[in-house]
Amino acid sequence: MIFGARGIVHIWQCLSENGGKMLVLATSGAGFEQFANEMSRQGIMTEMPVSVGKLMALAARYDLEIHPPVW
Repeated sequence: MIFGARGIVHIWQCLSENGGKMLVLATSGAGFEQFANEMSRQGIMTEMPVSVGKLMALAARYDLEIHPPVW
């Protein structure tokens, strides 16, 4: 289990060549749950390569910041 506090940048990476799944539990009020639902409805993460423009635009609608990878 990983705890990602609000206001702190977090990162994760799937190391599998076959892709993976991740279960995220979010507390209400942060907007992340609605962001994730909308991201799923739009199929943003199923497009390969992922449309960074669509992801960033959606994140901005939910007042979320997405930072570029640091690796």
